[in-house]
Formats: sequence, C-alpha cells, structure tokens
Amino acid sequence: RETDGTMTQSLFTVSIPEDVDITTADSGGPARFPAPPKGITIQRLTQTWAEGIVRGAPDSEHIAYYGKDAQDVQQLFVIPADGSGAARQVTTIPEGVDTGLRWHPEGETLFGIGNNGIFAVSVADENFGAAPDEVNGVHHRWVSRVAGRPVGRPAVDQLPSALIWSSTPSGQEAANSVPWYCA
Repeated sequence: RETDGTMTQSLFTVSIPEDVDITTADSGGPARFPAPPKGITIQRLTQTWAEGIVRGAPDSEHIAYYGKDAQDVQQLFVIPADGSGAARQVTTIPEGVDTGLRWHPEGETLFGIGNNGIFAVSVADENFGAAPDEVNGVHHRWVSRVAGRPVGRPAVDQLPSALIWSSTPSGQEAANSVPWYCA
C-alpha cells in the first residue's frame, strides 16, 4: 500500500537467517497487520507495477520480472537482487510480453513469449538489451514465430506456452507430449 492509500503490485525480497525463530511472528489482528518473525528483512525492489513469475539469474545477482513500460505495455525488466540499482527494461515489444520468462543457463540472455513467438534478449552489461542481429532499434531477436498467423493472438492450441532448457543435446524431453488430467 502506498502512502496515498493506493495499492501497487511490487517486487520484494526477503532475507531469512538460518536461525530464525518463527514463534516471534505476529499473525496480526483486526487493528494491525501481520509481522514477520524477528530477524527477517523485507526489502522493496520496485516502486512501479511488477507482477507474475519472477526468475533469479543463475548467478543470483539479478532478478527478471514482468513490468509495465511508459505505454502501460507488459515488458521484461531486470533489477539487481540486492536492491543496489534501478530496474532496467530489457524488451521493447510493441504488443508486449506474454509469458515464458526464462534465463539461459549462462545467465546473459533472457527468453520469453510474446506476439506469437519466442524471443531472446541480451542482459549482459556490454550489450544490454541488444540482440545478436539488432536491426532498426529492435532489441529482441525472434527465435521462432507461429507461421501463417496474423500478428496478435493465434489460436490457443498454436501458441507457444512454456519454455524449458533441455538437458540433452537432442532436446527430446522437450519435444515429447506428456498427458495430463484435470481431477
């Protein structure tokens, strides 16, 4: 809750010491908010809208998250995990980023899903926000696009929906369908 009473979805980190005593927590009541156990530190990282899945970089130095750009369009942002710096917008996709936020295991590239495709963007300091084939100010590189569909929303069964990193060179586990059932 902001000082003016409005609510903002924000990104926070919590530092929990190994010897935390959970019995010191306060569950709150009708006239007071809950409080964490003594020794826990909560730090607000963002002052603007942040929501959805967040991903820590492989080296634990940065956090990637979904935020809104100046046009109120959902994009990917990166912020130092310790709160030592400001958030940086890493995508500029006009239609916005939908889902699929993943770090490459080497930690210098982010992948996501937006506008019918899978994209990659560099977060390395020396070429932050650039794609290997940057052209005309476009700061992302399309890895794949849904063919034969207009820009916008394709049929749901044709949308990329999740990204995983394969542990095998063939990527076989990513290519196999796994049945699932609703209970």
